[in-house]
Amino acid sequence: MNIESGYYDFENIWLVYDSLKVITYHKDKHQFPKWVNETVWNKITEMFNLWGQYEYSTDLLKRLQGGELWKEIFARLNNLMKEHSTWEQKMYAYSAHDDTLAVLLSMFGMKLTAYPPYAALVLLETHRIDNQFILQWKNLEAATSNFIPLNWEMECDPFVLYRKMSTFGLFISMISIVAVISCQILKTHLMKRKVYGDRTVLPSDADVALLREDVIR
Repeated sequence: MNIESGYYDFENIWLVYDSLKVITYHKDKHQFPKWVNETVWNKITEMFNLWGQYEYSTDLLKRLQGGELWKEIFARLNNLMKEHSTWEQKMYAYSAHDDTLAVLLSMFGMKLTAYPPYAALVLLETHRIDNQFILQWKNLEAATSNFIPLNWEMECDPFVLYRKMSTFGLFISMISIVAVISCQILKTHLMKRKVYGDRTVLPSDADVALLREDVIR
């Protein structure tokens, strides 16, 4: 970031924002650097919020960035509802960054114009009514099913399949080479057996080569 030239690095704006944001909550012990004034701080905040919206601007980005976490959370909720009163654990917590919370909230249909504030959290509660657990969220599974990846690694990295195929191809090539060498050894053995009949000890390839030289001479 170059303040004097008016150039702002949009891609890495979060690195500056995170450090300065922490300072705003600890002004009793820390102060902004001299180059940061109110105008600069407002600009950094504005750019950071814009950058964050692009991070999860499509359903695919939401699926890849937050889908695995929601898949795990939703599985726990389903297990809780199936096991009913036998589930004794009262709370399960995850530690996450603000961008993870932002993606999760956007998956729930919230239109965020700013990132979750410092030390924010997302809390999902279940209620037990008539000995049954109920999650107060209408059509939760249907609303979020599009964001749950079937195979996150494959969807996130299209070259995973290529690498797996390359490994498989190398494995097949090695097997083919071993098979060719084994066939050649077997062929040589059968030829010797045909020439020397029922001899218990067959001559080595080096002995056969010497015999050929003697015949030629």
